[in-house]
Amino acid sequence: MSVSSVLVISLSARALAQAAARCGYAVHAIDLFGDSDTRAASVSARVVPSDGGGFDRGALLAAAGETLTAHRPAFIVCGSGFEAAPELLEDLERLAPVRGNGARTVRAATRPAALFPALLRQRIEFPHTVTDGTIPGEGWLEKRIGGCGGAHVRPARGGRPLAEHHYAQRRVDGVSMSALLLADGRRGAELLGTCRHWCAQPTLVTPYQHSGTVLARADRALARLLAQWCGRLTGELGLRGLCGFDFVLAPSGRPLLVDVNPRPPASFELFESEPASLFALHVEACQGRLRRPAPAAVSRAQSVYYAPRDLAIRASIAWPEWVADIPLPGTRIAAGSPLCTVRGTGADAEQAIGVVHRRCQDLAASLRETMAAESD
Repeated sequence: MSVSSVLVISLSARALAQAAARCGYAVHAIDLFGDSDTRAASVSARVVPSDGGGFDRGALLAAAGETLTAHRPAFIVCGSGFEAAPELLEDLERLAPVRGNGARTVRAATRPAALFPALLRQRIEFPHTVTDGTIPGEGWLEKRIGGCGGAHVRPARGGRPLAEHHYAQRRVDGVSMSALLLADGRRGAELLGTCRHWCAQPTLVTPYQHSGTVLARADRALARLLAQWCGRLTGELGLRGLCGFDFVLAPSGRPLLVDVNPRPPASFELFESEPASLFALHVEACQGRLRRPAPAAVSRAQSVYYAPRDLAIRASIAWPEWVADIPLPGTRIAAGSPLCTVRGTGADAEQAIGVVHRRCQDLAASLRETMAAESD
């Protein structure tokens, strides 16, 4: 078995594949899209179908088994797609070692009936949450258990029974943020930094759908509290490797934890710095060794760019170097669906957001020109 080979599995595996390749691994990737930059970073890349919200179980396990047999990667690293089906992690662990959180931790971190009592024990504040019965009143949000990406979050109607596999939280005014942490599975944990959520195309997404993130440093008092939360969450849930949690920073400056992501979140690559790759640190932390990376030298922002109309991707599209998650020619993208990711840097968060805004406008103009030229 080669120690230089790894299998990465995620709904979108591009970020993990590129991070692993930067570490010198021969990467084998499985995801739902097979984007061109995922393939470029990988020795092999396989696409499996969705079951409507995550992976089709049979197709995923078949693809993983065939990849493991043919290429003998030393271990598996998983990203998104397992929150709703943690039993898939148990299936994968029977095939090869998984560097990350197992099914037990994922259940504890993503099932409201387990997570929020744990937060109470650890004195971590969160919005008022109900897991059964009816919606208490107006001003609440209904969320799907195990959902990711935010598209499943909807305003709830007071007095209506909770839908099956859903829970409700009181909506909190404030700044939507997230934190990235590195954990050793016991109680050792490092807060690597914080991000603010923002939206470059507000007319194309639901109010709570993931759209964009930007590095946003917390002040000293907030960072100290969040670092304490990292240690408490790690000790209570047994978190390993790169993980994240979302929180709302209320106008009073008080953070309220909204949910925990027990896997490398989409924002992790914003924190990448030389020479210590976060993928390498993730693998080491899963083996009980913590190293803290140097902070990123610049502020980085990224935004999901949603297709403004139905599109058929053509080979003639000239994708700029600041675009990621690039679909293969021939792919059909429905209006309002994710098309790609637009990235930018700046001296501070607002400058980085401004760069991404302008690039989204440039991309929209370029796509219009390409489509118009080819339709003439």
